[in-house]
Amino acid sequence: MIVALVYLIIRLFVQSKKIITTNIYNNPWLKYILLLSIFSIFNYCYNSTGSIEVRSLLVVFTLLLVTPKKTFNLKSLQYLLFAGAVNITAIIVYYQIIEPTNRFDWPVNAIPLATIAAFFSISSLTMLINNIKNKHKAILWISLILSTYATLLTESRGPIIALIIILGLSGYYYLLRSKKLIVKVMAIALVVVIGFLSVKPYMSARITQTINEVKHLEKGDFSTSIGLRLQMYQLGWTLIKEKPILGYGKTLQPKLNDLLDKKQITPSVHRVVSWTFHNNFIEKQVNSGILGSLLLMSLFIYPIYLTKKHSPVIKCLVINISLLYFLCSFVDTPFTTGQSLIIYLIMIGYIERAGSNLNNIQREKE
Repeated sequence: MIVALVYLIIRLFVQSKKIITTNIYNNPWLKYILLLSIFSIFNYCYNSTGSIEVRSLLVVFTLLLVTPKKTFNLKSLQYLLFAGAVNITAIIVYYQIIEPTNRFDWPVNAIPLATIAAFFSISSLTMLINNIKNKHKAILWISLILSTYATLLTESRGPIIALIIILGLSGYYYLLRSKKLIVKVMAIALVVVIGFLSVKPYMSARITQTINEVKHLEKGDFSTSIGLRLQMYQLGWTLIKEKPILGYGKTLQPKLNDLLDKKQITPSVHRVVSWTFHNNFIEKQVNSGILGSLLLMSLFIYPIYLTKKHSPVIKCLVINISLLYFLCSFVDTPFTTGQSLIIYLIMIGYIERAGSNLNNIQREKE
């Protein structure tokens, strides 16, 4: 937040106020973030929840407000993806291989970190297939390989499954669109296979753990990681039925404490659910009611609507990113985790503005 404010002050001195005025009037994504910010501030004041969301939204709003529209273009996006892929891979490799550290003790939780890595992977894939100039393909290939490897290395099941689903759907879609893309699709499939093989020691243990957890569930033992999540989801649905309109807000924790005292939930469920429901849809509905859920759904839908008249590469980027976060929201809370929320908001805004600039260039040529 402090960095964003400093950036704003510097921009105000260096750049004309015209940039800010232009962005306010001509950037629909910026207006949308302002709307979300107002709701989040109200929600925080009324319910004492969502402080991370408020800070994240205000940071993104500030950055997009003072950044000139000409800054956003696909060429720069490729270098951003490359820098992001290198950075996130370095972090994950360090804490997983060089200095093996429990995933709960990483500087950023492994699940949102995996979501961000998957974002870089999917975005690089989309730009690769959509005929980006040859001189930039090497950068995108490196980004794809590194970020895919990093995602798999986190051992985070939700983002990994989401990544595999989107890669599979993308490959199928592009093959239907053009048989000429079969070489690219096969090459990308090979990258994923090699990625799995390279992290086999880590993935094997995770797969074995998952199989064992399923066996425990079949025996009625819900004390495992998957079992705890199922209990939290069931608890979430129960709470939603009790307060479907406004949600619990700041009364949620006392309610959870009461359920624990009455032994209606276990200490393990209480401990984890006091932190997160591990499901963004349930968590938002429980905390903020119907309005919160509608705003959450708008985060998936509105970006796609904004880019309906943009070029194919822009539309595919936004659809794939929205789908990634949508799938991850079933097993995690990427929109209530600061890092993953900021990445989503900034990059959707970046891609939408890049698409708008591309449309303007095409109109000028006509």
